[in-house]
Amino acid sequence: MRPRTSEGVSGAKPPVRIAVDMDEVIADYFGEQVTRYEAWSGTAVDISATEGKRLRECVPPEHREFISRLPGMPGFFANLKMIEGSRDALQILSQHSRIYIVSAATEYPNSLREKFDCWPRTFRLSIGGISCSAATSPSFAPNT
Repeated sequence: MRPRTSEGVSGAKPPVRIAVDMDEVIADYFGEQVTRYEAWSGTAVDISATEGKRLRECVPPEHREFISRLPGMPGFFANLKMIEGSRDALQILSQHSRIYIVSAATEYPNSLREKFDCWPRTFRLSIGGISCSAATSPSFAPNT
């Protein structure tokens, strides 16, 4: 029995595989929460006061339930914007790696559907080696 190596049949090393989460890595989950909260409450959020905290920790107690309901609202995940600089970072990483965009999108029923449906339109990535996959669904085939 031969020992397993990281080299392929041709002797070349396969590309490094990198899994990149969507929320707060390339998709601005926090920004969408702030936008919706400000529209609902009519109150501006002091972003500098939110560093290292969840938004629900930075709003009045009577508003926390609204924040908790946001991810379950239809359209929440469909409206996530791409975090500035993440497209460029993915482009650089994809030059020498296989990139898999993943999401553990099972907590909220609409999350995976909205992310998958909106991915091509929202993120407009045309980078070789980037795939979209669902971390919690092994039968969900990545696009290559």
